[in-house]
Amino acid sequence: MANTTAGTDPPGAPGIPGQRLAGAPGPGLSGASGPGFAGAPRPAAAPRRQGPAVAVAVVAALFVTAGVLVWSPWSGPGPAPVGLATGELTSTTAALTWSGPSPDAKPERYTIRRNGIEVASVPGTSPSFEDSGLTALTTYRYSVLAVADGRPSLPTAELAVTTRPSSPGALTKAAVSSTGVTVTWTRPEGKTPDHYLVRRDDAEVATVPGSQSSYADSGLAPLTDVSYSVVAVTEGQESAPTADLKVTTSAPAVGEGRLQGVWSVSTRVTTAGGGSIGVGDTAEQGWTFTPRCAGGACPVMLAGNLGGHPFTATLNRSGAAYTGSVTAHISHCRTKDVRNTVSIALTVKGAAMEDGIWAATTAGGTLRLVSPRVSAGSWYCPAQTVTFAVSGTDLGRS
Repeated sequence: MANTTAGTDPPGAPGIPGQRLAGAPGPGLSGASGPGFAGAPRPAAAPRRQGPAVAVAVVAALFVTAGVLVWSPWSGPGPAPVGLATGELTSTTAALTWSGPSPDAKPERYTIRRNGIEVASVPGTSPSFEDSGLTALTTYRYSVLAVADGRPSLPTAELAVTTRPSSPGALTKAAVSSTGVTVTWTRPEGKTPDHYLVRRDDAEVATVPGSQSSYADSGLAPLTDVSYSVVAVTEGQESAPTADLKVTTSAPAVGEGRLQGVWSVSTRVTTAGGGSIGVGDTAEQGWTFTPRCAGGACPVMLAGNLGGHPFTATLNRSGAAYTGSVTAHISHCRTKDVRNTVSIALTVKGAAMEDGIWAATTAGGTLRLVSPRVSAGSWYCPAQTVTFAVSGTDLGRS
């Protein structure tokens, strides 16, 4: 019998492919020559399956795609922001500033870390942050990361920041005079300061022990605006200054006005002993007062004139009063010059600030002119006294 083609039934052979005929010995039976022996149909070959190869190809394709989607974000963090620095520090706050990783970098946001822990984030358009709720005289370590496309950059190098000591309590004014101010404050919380720095108009004027909480300033000008603040120094670190306390020194008593400058002086005779001078006579004089010191109460040099005759005299000060006398030629006995005693007593009547000095603006008093008995040939002039009422005004204030 001729062999049949593998996987097909011979013509006219009954049976179903892949099944044995009833009563026919199966493969491997005794006496059989093996599969496909004569007289038994060969099972039809099963169709060749393609599924496993297609599945492997799909998995490979998905693996490549997944590799693109999954591994790309881990290509490495971007560059860190630059220039991390501190701004203003207080005992409880720390201000930070920085710049983007590059001039054209536009991160979505920045993440701020304190001591390695994220504490805040700010928009990418705002490269600054003020941390709050901190403890005085404590060191904190800060770093900043830029976040772009959801991916954080490398962090900046850590910046160590130490908060300031606590500031003293608010300043109050304990006393104010025309030339001085006393300020007080309360001790800050925590450790007692080493000392305090007292500032007037932003300039340091005194150092006060940490056990003291007041300061008396002096040598100020009347009616002058001044501003005070105090800084606590603890463990060598300065606190933030207190809020400024603004104070205006008071006006001194009028009598404390300093007699100075060029004055217009009016004289009027109130008593006379004869001669050519009569009661009621008046005259206008020009007098100049020059203090003998740079400031405060002191004698002044008067350069005046009376009836056209100049004289100079030193006037000593006692409160609001200036007094003095001098011997000078003022009157005549016929053709003979007379040496008169000129006595002056002035009292300051008004005062105001003038170039930072509390200066007299008006004054009044008396001038007494004493003439001795004088012989002039066959003539003589008896001794006499003439008294003048004096009132003057500082020309710089008129």
